[in-house]
Amino acid sequence: MRKIKLTLAIASAFFAGALFAFAQTAKKTPGKETIAVVKIVPENALLKMKSNEEIKSMSLAGESLFPLIVSSLQKTRKFEILTRNNLDAAIGEIDFAESGNVDGADKSAQAGKFKAAKYTVAVRIYDFQDLVEEKRFASLNKTVRSRDLRFKVVADIVETSTGAIKESQRFSTKQAKTASKTGVTAEQTDGELLGILSEEVADQIALFVSDIIFPAKVIGKTGNVVTINKGAGMDIAAGQIWEVFALGEEMIDEDTGESYGAEEIFIGKISITDVLPKFSKGKVLEDNGIEHGQIVRPKKQEPAAPEK
Repeated sequence: MRKIKLTLAIASAFFAGALFAFAQTAKKTPGKETIAVVKIVPENALLKMKSNEEIKSMSLAGESLFPLIVSSLQKTRKFEILTRNNLDAAIGEIDFAESGNVDGADKSAQAGKFKAAKYTVAVRIYDFQDLVEEKRFASLNKTVRSRDLRFKVVADIVETSTGAIKESQRFSTKQAKTASKTGVTAEQTDGELLGILSEEVADQIALFVSDIIFPAKVIGKTGNVVTINKGAGMDIAAGQIWEVFALGEEMIDEDTGESYGAEEIFIGKISITDVLPKFSKGKVLEDNGIEHGQIVRPKKQEPAAPEK
């Protein structure tokens, strides 16, 4: 009888240990997520509405925006980035390597395997306007050229394994510029303006992607000073008010079974005091149990009261 009890005790301990080990391995391992950025294209409906010159301008906007999105995502230090902009060229290189026309032992392209990304960022241009006007001032013997450039994009974060859209958001920007042609070409003026707008949109998209996949978190608390893992270049500045949330139960839609993520419960507020390259510090303004690992988000600005 004792032997049976001892055997059961050992078996129970082994089973409990196995469950604990499984739970530990099931936890998400900290590390960078792999994310792919695909070629930026205008929506088909927009292409049908635009002239050849406008389509050319849209293509230039996409080409300008792509590397800036990659660069902005790299600055977040959160992702291993895989670009798919030149996928056709890469596949062509693989085909060439397998053709038998490559001399030498190193034919690494032959493998034909690309690293899989957990998420894909797909950006589409859905609105584009580029108005150019030139005025000739004969008395001054010069021509002044004005340009009103605007484009709008939608960015989808796609879970690559399922093809499901995790989150989607629209971004827009508009800027006008006037310049004399004296000493500067129209192409130089256009390129500068397009670069400014593309950089602005790229930063917005990178912040959106980072906040969805890696929301800022509390990584330290000493007394009334809280440290969060969001630093310079990540849309954070001294003086901002950030709110702290604890994660509650997962919210499931009873009709569709879709998960809306964990419930976020307000815990407190901090005022940002120091912004450093990799993290920021803030002074606690309200504390109902701020702890390591809780989510932090900038406080939403309240709409201005209507004028009486």
